[in-house]
Amino acid sequence: SSLPPFVEKGNGKCPNWILPIDNFEMGFEIECNDDNNVFGGVIGSYHSRGEDIVPVEFLPSFNGKKWKVEYDGSLGCDGVEIISPILKGSEGISNMVESLEILRRKGFSVNSRCGLHYHFGLKSICRNSKVDDVVSFLSRLNQSVLNYQGCLFGSQGSRRDRNSYCPPLSPSESLINYSMEVMEKGKGNKSFSDFRNLYGSSRKYRILNISKLSGGIDGENSSIEFRYPSGSLSEKKFLLNL
Repeated sequence: SSLPPFVEKGNGKCPNWILPIDNFEMGFEIECNDDNNVFGGVIGSYHSRGEDIVPVEFLPSFNGKKWKVEYDGSLGCDGVEIISPILKGSEGISNMVESLEILRRKGFSVNSRCGLHYHFGLKSICRNSKVDDVVSFLSRLNQSVLNYQGCLFGSQGSRRDRNSYCPPLSPSESLINYSMEVMEKGKGNKSFSDFRNLYGSSRKYRILNISKLSGGIDGENSSIEFRYPSGSLSEKKFLLNL
């Protein structure tokens, strides 16, 4: 079989707009049920910080950082949210796969309330790109998710689109309207103001959440969140969504 045309033109090398996965920083939130009371009720509060963090000792750490467990009121009495440290590249993906296997082995489960949220660090995607290119990327991403969200939701095998914590984007909402306006601007005419307006018009509880970019293009915690995946402890489903 022949190589894709854009690889053949580069003498077998991928073009620089296809980033090696080892450059990607990512994080995951696993919503699940602690059916066997593994944590014994000892879990952190929602969005816990500092001394309130409860580490998950039985999951593999990454670069010295541990997973943590938090309460999530949307999941019911046995529901917990297990949150990864910042993972990177193929080693980070392996860490996630191993963690899913351990959770399954310990008897954790998922139901229709549960989701699996994917976060990707903007800095690791855009690297040293100019603000004009970053704004263009985000605008195209918003529009692409709007256009293909039916397929994304349909791939989950459940009516995740009916979950109030990750409804579809609406063509009439401000994020989409502003994205379309930005896409009409010529090359080199997009600004930091456009960047702020994009993430400022994003809503957290949507299939796509870019409101976490308030730390700036180079912010360590600036991430793009995909909320459409349904809850799962299957590494195959995790990798397919990825």
